[in-house]
Amino acid sequence: MRMLNVVFVACILHQTFIHALYYLASQPQYISILREEVEQQFDPDDRTTWTREALGRCVKLDSFLKETLRLKASGNMDARLAVSDFTFSDGSHIPSGYYVATRGYCCARR
Repeated sequence: MRMLNVVFVACILHQTFIHALYYLASQPQYISILREEVEQQFDPDDRTTWTREALGRCVKLDSFLKETLRLKASGNMDARLAVSDFTFSDGSHIPSGYYVATRGYCCARR
């Protein structure tokens, strides 16, 4: 199960990055805002080294990525372990000990 989670997260990171680039290309007014923020946070003599601290100060970039996840969240799932048997009104049954996952995308679009 742990290896499956690692593979899943690796795929989601790539998908999130691609979606962020797509939204950035479709909303070009944000390019200069994000570029300015990034340039302010990084050492002008060394623009090739991105540190965790510098990225942590990029609030607008963080917000942009969170909005990308909200709008196009391939991996935005909420998984829970059923601790007791449960039967829905339509007769669908979830036995105790099974994992149930729901996708957050349908909720994020409201």
